[in-house]
Amino acid sequence: MSSFNGIPTFEIDEGVNLPSIGVGCAFGNWVDPSRFFGFTPEQAWSAIPMALEADYRHLDCARVYGSHRHVRDSLRAAFASGMLKDRKDIFITTKLFHDTAPIVLSNIENGVCMTDPKWINEPGALRARILLDFEKSIDDLGVGYVDLLLVHWPGSPENTSETNKILRKEVWSAFEEIHAKKWARAIGVSNHTQAHVEEILSYCTVKPVVNQLEVNPYYYRPDLINWMQSKGIHVMAWGPLGSGGTGLLQDETLISIGKKYGKDVGQVVLRWLNQHNIASLPKSSSAKRLKSNLNIFDFSLTSEEMAAIDGLNKGLSSVAGNPIEKIP
Repeated sequence: MSSFNGIPTFEIDEGVNLPSIGVGCAFGNWVDPSRFFGFTPEQAWSAIPMALEADYRHLDCARVYGSHRHVRDSLRAAFASGMLKDRKDIFITTKLFHDTAPIVLSNIENGVCMTDPKWINEPGALRARILLDFEKSIDDLGVGYVDLLLVHWPGSPENTSETNKILRKEVWSAFEEIHAKKWARAIGVSNHTQAHVEEILSYCTVKPVVNQLEVNPYYYRPDLINWMQSKGIHVMAWGPLGSGGTGLLQDETLISIGKKYGKDVGQVVLRWLNQHNIASLPKSSSAKRLKSNLNIFDFSLTSEEMAAIDGLNKGLSSVAGNPIEKIP
């Protein structure tokens, strides 16, 4: 296994090595309606520099997060200080095609209204929108290309299956053009089921190499993960620590395993993901915790411990009403 700034990587495409641990650039609250509900990209002002200082070199972005420019400013400072020397020193992922919703900065068109009849009535309109959104994204990021580009969502649960199929094909067509122009070194999907991916595989000329999914011990779908991996599609975990709202970090089984190795629960979970060949995107507001989350490569879980963690699955998503299975 090769490494990226000392972090082991997974080869997801020819010459494209994905760091096995990165950091997500989505900031905000989308689980507690008692306080501000939505993205708060201003948190990136401190969080991204902190992650770079902790030696993270994979930044997972999305147009809908509203933090592309914050990432650009942090990278500018890192290059100016000499922390980063070359564009190849950083791995940038971004995502396009997220529905408009209360949490989305849709007033500046970061989201796409997937139920807009224009996408069906005007062939090519959605493809053109995706290409425009990509150009805006790399302009905001201040880069000429991204390392990985993902389709953020497979469609809307409010659409018919036929409508979503048309949308997915238009979006993937735009992605293949972006890839052909080398604006994205690799392309993939996010939050897609097996049925969604099988559909794309039936017509694509460039197959998706990544599917970014919610994966943690309380929300573990081995059948879906194993199928993706059997097709050569790498799985990347968002919400690997349960996004703080599921009680995962207080799990007694994980605490007990951690004590054996002198590790905390977060490190045990990230090691479990790594041994399943799943990349992860842990987040933390603590510099100490960010650093410790990278310290998972000096121990290995036994097959019995891996099975015990597998068995913690409760089907408990960190996002209430997670709609992935409801999108036809």
